[in-house]
Amino acid sequence: MPQPPYQVDQLQVEPSSGQTLTISRDAATGSLRFVDAVVTSGVNLSEMSGISTVDSVFVVGTAGAGATYSTVQSAIDAVPITSNENDPNVILVTPGVYQENLVLEKDGVSIIGLGEVVLKNNGASPTLTIQQGVATPELFLMKNVKIENDSVGQACINIQGVASTKLGISLLSFEDCT
Repeated sequence: MPQPPYQVDQLQVEPSSGQTLTISRDAATGSLRFVDAVVTSGVNLSEMSGISTVDSVFVVGTAGAGATYSTVQSAIDAVPITSNENDPNVILVTPGVYQENLVLEKDGVSIIGLGEVVLKNNGASPTLTIQQGVATPELFLMKNVKIENDSVGQACINIQGVASTKLGISLLSFEDCT
């Protein structure tokens, strides 16, 4: 037998903890509103969802709704040249094989693989080239990405003219790379 709806103005979670943990309805928007010890002013559910609408977050996907970009390079190209350590940009890549040759010439870029992400070269070139161009890539992070290159004599990652100790690359693996 179905339970009747539970109607309250506000739920308080673990009131004995001494922290204010509440779920309520925002009077202005009607959205669910969450308050906890970290976000003491509260945040609406509508503000937490839709990360792809945040200016500094770019979502790449091979198919399906929600991904604004279908290639990693198009997301890199969309990162503003003003990106830097204090105003970074994040590229979230959904699972899939992305066959392209990437060129990164911007600072403050993080490429994060969500699930099984494979970057594979497209032709006889390095899979990823990091070089000075429109900006100097001083801060770069790549995480949870598998990089492959099946061209003889070509590198998975080629770093040219960048003298930085802030490059951080945490990959799942390199395959068939020189």
